Amino acid sequence: MYPDTNKVLGLLMRKDRMEPSERSSVLFCYFAQWFTDSFLRKHPLDPRRTTSNHEIDLCQIYGLDEPSTWALREGSDGRLKIRIMNGEEYPPLLYKDGNLDTQFFDDKAEVGLSFLRAGRAPLWEKAVNEQSDNALTKPDRRDYFYASGLDRAGSTVAYSAFNIIFLREHNRIAKLISEGEPSWDDDRIFETARLVNIRQILSVVVNDYIRHIAGVFPFELETGFAESQPWYRTNRISIEFNLLYRWHSLIPEELELEDGCNINFKDYRFNNKLLEEVGIESLISAASAQKAGCYGLFNTPSFMKEAELGGLKWARMFGVQPFNRYRERFGLDAYYSFDALTGGNRDVTNALKAVYSDVNDVEFTIGLLAEGRGEGELMPETVTRMVAYDAFTHILTNPLLASEIHTPATFSKVGWDIIQESATLEQIVKRNVQRPNAVTVSLAV
Repeated sequence: MYPDTNKVLGLLMRKDRMEPSERSSVLFCYFAQWFTDSFLRKHPLDPRRTTSNHEIDLCQIYGLDEPSTWALREGSDGRLKIRIMNGEEYPPLLYKDGNLDTQFFDDKAEVGLSFLRAGRAPLWEKAVNEQSDNALTKPDRRDYFYASGLDRAGSTVAYSAFNIIFLREHNRIAKLISEGEPSWDDDRIFETARLVNIRQILSVVVNDYIRHIAGVFPFELETGFAESQPWYRTNRISIEFNLLYRWHSLIPEELELEDGCNINFKDYRFNNKLLEEVGIESLISAASAQKAGCYGLFNTPSFMKEAELGGLKWARMFGVQPFNRYRERFGLDAYYSFDALTGGNRDVTNALKAVYSDVNDVEFTIGLLAEGRGEGELMPETVTRMVAYDAFTHILTNPLLASEIHTPATFSKVGWDIIQESATLEQIVKRNVQRPNAVTVSLAV
């Protein structure tokens, strides 16, 4: 028998002010959402299913399927569709004269973006309005909505900023490949540029993102060795991986812009007009300077309450096992008491005891957040172990890293040279903005 839902929610929600992270920036929080939204994809109409491709494939800008990709391609020189504003590339707009632009949505044919096809456009618009205080009924929000690969695009201004950066990076790569291979047609240039762009994000995830989570441990992306490991297999995103990535406690109440203006949650969601007014450089710099929330209990902002409730119900619907069972599954000792679980934190121990009768009853998602941490650790032992396991098996089994594929013949000579640069997130951002010296890019504070 599960404990009362409201009591469990009481363990999650922020009581007063946000407890800040010791070393993570808001940019880390935003990057985590943007990165994981591409493969942690519960079906919007059937919680038993997923819409995920199960791979890191930059579907944020390329789409989940071939018709979506074609709708987003320019059709020449391997480029993605853009519009030019103040000399910079931005995604095209999804709406035209108040209605969905038919180049991205045609209800009479199997073309266009997957989340708008098959009669689902009204459902998608309803879902966006429910999440965003009716953003699509307001011209200053709707008319700035970008056409991109996923239904969640535009959910925050940072999500849009990352999409813009990697769209520009694709077109930059495509231009270099087309110059280096003048005999290649649009299709070959596009597909090769896409592979190079995806290969770069694999490096970013390991060398920036995972390294930040792990702390001082010097992770580097390696190729080749995974093929001889027993866990080398076609990737599948599990329910548990989806649940453990619900890092809502990292989300700040407000985004603190560089000019001293604070933007609340409703105002930075589905608001690309704000992004264009503030500028990508200023927005990324502000997010890099602001502390994210601390991972743990009692730190989820009020506006994420329904999301927490949804995750809790979802886990219970599938009968996800208690936290201690996952400790054992990952080769760790089960905790024998609430004090052992919380690392002696009396407040957390007492709160858990008020909800659960036994430490072995603590639910998976609650245990991950309640577990004590060592000094300097970003996250507790279990979630760090599980993130590392899932992330590395996810990344290192990517087909692009297989020995017979990870060659210049796959990526072209130009693309191979780009990959050897081992680009960081900072380098990719800086080469795709007008004022590279004016932007700070950091997952740490």
